[in-house]
Amino acid sequence: MAIAMQRRMQALQQHWLEMGLERPFEMRIGINTGRVMVGEIGHAASERSIMGDVVNVAARPSLESRSGASMVAYTMSKSAVAALTQALGEELAAEDILVNAVAPSIIDSPANRQAMPDADHALWPAPNDIAETLV
Repeated sequence: MAIAMQRRMQALQQHWLEMGLERPFEMRIGINTGRVMVGEIGHAASERSIMGDVVNVAARPSLESRSGASMVAYTMSKSAVAALTQALGEELAAEDILVNAVAPSIIDSPANRQAMPDADHALWPAPNDIAETLV
């Protein structure tokens, strides 16, 4: 999904450049492994400039753990993402940084189609659709 988001951003950047924007929006995708401080080198932490919001990707089993009974490790890791989102949202609220998560159902991917060949794939969101929602 991160790759789909990057591709969508590239298309948006090209569109914005064609519209005359000199510095189009940029996005970085990564895994949060701790507190991140953004600012200019040499400035004190109190002068840091944090811009933007945070969107994490959880999953439906993280919201209703019993639905993930057959995939315990996956459910546990996505539940951690949901808990991280809530805790980080509280921590960054005073700085006006929004922290949200999306929790899609089964994502339409080759691996999921192979694992569930008899399922109704038309009901599954495609990675590009999810990326469109996030960007």
